[in-house]
Amino acid sequence: MLRSVPARKWLAVLLPVVFGVTLLVAGAFAASDADAWFLYAVAAGIGAALPLAYTLQLVGEHRLFLRSDAAITRSRSRIGSLARVGWLIGGAAVAALAIFASSGKTAVYAALGGATLGIWPGLLANFIRLWREEWAPERSTPTARVQR
Repeated sequence: MLRSVPARKWLAVLLPVVFGVTLLVAGAFAASDADAWFLYAVAAGIGAALPLAYTLQLVGEHRLFLRSDAAITRSRSRIGSLARVGWLIGGAAVAALAIFASSGKTAVYAALGGATLGIWPGLLANFIRLWREEWAPERSTPTARVQR
Protein backbone atom coordinates (compact mmCIF):
# COMPACT_ATOMS: atom_id res chain seq x y z
CA MET A 1 0.00 0.00 0.00
CA LEU A 2 2.69 2.56 0.92
CA ARG A 3 5.18 1.32 -1.68
CA SER A 4 3.71 3.67 -4.26
CA VAL A 5 5.01 6.75 -2.40
CA PRO A 6 8.31 7.98 -3.89
CA ALA A 7 11.21 7.68 -1.43
CA ARG A 8 12.15 11.36 -1.65
CA LYS A 9 8.64 12.30 -0.52
CA TRP A 10 9.13 10.27 2.67
CA LEU A 11 12.30 12.26 3.29
CA ALA A 12 10.38 15.53 2.93
CA VAL A 13 8.12 14.45 5.78
CA LEU A 14 10.56 12.62 8.05
CA LEU A 15 13.73 14.73 7.85
CA PRO A 16 12.19 17.92 9.30
CA VAL A 17 11.14 15.95 12.37
CA VAL A 18 14.63 14.46 12.75
CA PHE A 19 16.32 17.84 12.26
CA GLY A 20 13.87 19.66 14.54
CA VAL A 21 14.25 17.16 17.37
CA THR A 22 18.04 17.19 16.94
CA LEU A 23 18.12 20.98 17.17
CA LEU A 24 15.81 20.99 20.20
CA VAL A 25 18.00 18.40 21.94
CA ALA A 26 21.11 20.50 21.19
CA GLY A 27 19.27 23.53 22.56
CA ALA A 28 18.29 21.58 25.67
CA PHE A 29 21.91 20.65 26.32
CA ALA A 30 22.94 24.29 25.86
CA ALA A 31 20.08 25.39 28.15
CA SER A 32 21.17 22.87 30.75
CA ASP A 33 24.75 24.14 30.70
CA ALA A 34 23.68 27.80 30.98
CA ASP A 35 20.61 27.18 33.17
CA ALA A 36 18.51 28.97 30.53
CA TRP A 37 15.35 26.89 30.39
CA PHE A 38 13.01 29.87 30.18
CA LEU A 39 14.98 31.18 27.20
CA TYR A 40 14.82 27.72 25.64
CA ALA A 41 11.03 27.57 25.98
CA VAL A 42 10.52 31.12 24.65
CA ALA A 43 12.82 30.61 21.67
CA ALA A 44 11.27 27.26 20.74
CA GLY A 45 7.80 28.74 21.11
CA ILE A 46 8.59 31.73 18.90
CA GLY A 47 10.25 29.46 16.36
CA ALA A 48 7.23 27.17 16.15
CA ALA A 49 4.53 29.84 16.42
CA LEU A 50 5.22 31.71 13.18
CA PRO A 51 5.09 28.72 10.79
CA LEU A 52 2.13 27.22 12.65
CA ALA A 53 0.23 30.51 12.53
CA TYR A 54 0.87 30.82 8.81
CA THR A 55 -0.26 27.24 8.17
CA LEU A 56 -3.45 27.88 10.13
CA GLN A 57 -4.02 31.07 8.15
CA LEU A 58 -3.70 29.12 4.90
CA VAL A 59 -6.18 26.55 6.21
CA GLY A 60 -8.62 29.28 7.22
CA GLU A 61 -8.40 30.89 3.78
CA HIS A 62 -8.70 27.50 2.02
CA ARG A 63 -5.29 28.10 0.41
CA LEU A 64 -3.40 25.13 1.82
CA PHE A 65 -4.20 22.86 -1.15
CA LEU A 66 -4.57 24.94 -4.29
CA ARG A 67 -5.35 23.29 -7.60
CA SER A 68 -6.05 25.96 -10.24
CA ASP A 69 -3.15 27.73 -11.94
CA ALA A 70 -4.65 31.16 -11.25
CA ALA A 71 -5.02 30.43 -7.52
CA ILE A 72 -1.45 29.12 -7.33
CA THR A 73 -0.06 32.21 -9.07
CA ARG A 74 -2.07 34.53 -6.80
CA SER A 75 -0.91 32.64 -3.71
CA ARG A 76 2.74 32.72 -4.79
CA SER A 77 2.60 36.48 -5.22
CA ARG A 78 1.27 36.84 -1.65
CA ILE A 79 3.78 34.37 -0.22
CA GLY A 80 6.77 36.39 -1.47
CA SER A 81 5.97 39.45 0.60
CA LEU A 82 4.73 37.51 3.63
CA ALA A 83 7.79 35.29 3.64
CA ARG A 84 10.10 38.29 3.85
CA VAL A 85 8.10 39.72 6.75
CA GLY A 86 8.09 36.35 8.51
CA TRP A 87 11.84 35.93 8.09
CA LEU A 88 12.42 39.44 9.40
CA ILE A 89 10.24 38.92 12.47
CA GLY A 90 11.70 35.50 13.19
CA GLY A 91 15.27 36.63 12.60
CA ALA A 92 14.83 39.70 14.77
CA ALA A 93 13.32 37.63 17.57
CA VAL A 94 16.13 35.06 17.46
CA ALA A 95 18.78 37.79 17.26
CA ALA A 96 17.25 39.64 20.23
CA LEU A 97 17.12 36.45 22.26
CA ALA A 98 20.69 35.56 21.34
CA ILE A 99 22.01 39.05 22.12
CA PHE A 100 20.14 39.77 25.32
CA ALA A 101 20.05 36.27 26.74
CA SER A 102 22.63 34.41 28.72
CA SER A 103 23.02 31.69 26.10
CA GLY A 104 22.94 32.53 22.41
CA LYS A 105 23.38 28.88 21.43
CA THR A 106 20.28 27.94 23.38
CA ALA A 107 18.21 30.60 21.63
CA VAL A 108 19.39 29.73 18.13
CA TYR A 109 19.08 25.96 18.50
CA ALA A 110 15.66 26.15 20.15
CA ALA A 111 14.28 28.70 17.66
CA LEU A 112 15.49 26.73 14.63
CA GLY A 113 14.23 23.47 16.12
CA GLY A 114 10.86 25.03 16.88
CA ALA A 115 10.61 26.51 13.37
CA THR A 116 11.51 23.19 11.79
CA LEU A 117 8.81 21.42 13.77
CA GLY A 118 6.42 24.31 13.16
CA ILE A 119 6.44 23.78 9.39
CA TRP A 120 5.91 20.05 9.78
CA PRO A 121 2.08 20.01 10.07
CA GLY A 122 1.78 21.71 6.67
CA LEU A 123 4.25 19.25 5.16
CA LEU A 124 2.37 16.32 6.66
CA ALA A 125 -1.00 17.59 5.43
CA ASN A 126 0.40 18.00 1.92
CA PHE A 127 1.93 14.52 2.07
CA ILE A 128 -1.41 13.01 3.09
CA ARG A 129 -3.22 14.89 0.31
CA LEU A 130 -0.71 13.73 -2.29
CA TRP A 131 -0.92 10.19 -1.01
CA ARG A 132 -4.70 10.19 -1.35
CA GLU A 133 -4.76 11.90 -4.74
CA GLU A 134 -1.63 10.64 -6.46
CA TRP A 135 0.09 7.72 -4.80
CA ALA A 136 -2.72 5.58 -3.40
CA PRO A 137 -2.80 2.09 -4.94
CA GLU A 138 -6.29 2.57 -6.39
CA ARG A 139 -4.98 5.63 -8.30
CA SER A 140 -2.30 3.55 -10.04
CA THR A 141 -4.59 1.08 -11.75
CA PRO A 142 -5.34 1.72 -15.44
CA THR A 143 -9.11 2.03 -14.80
CA ALA A 144 -8.58 4.62 -12.07
CA ARG A 145 -6.44 6.73 -14.42
CA VAL A 146 -9.17 6.65 -17.07
CA GLN A 147 -11.91 7.60 -14.60
CA ARG A 148 -10.04 10.69 -13.41
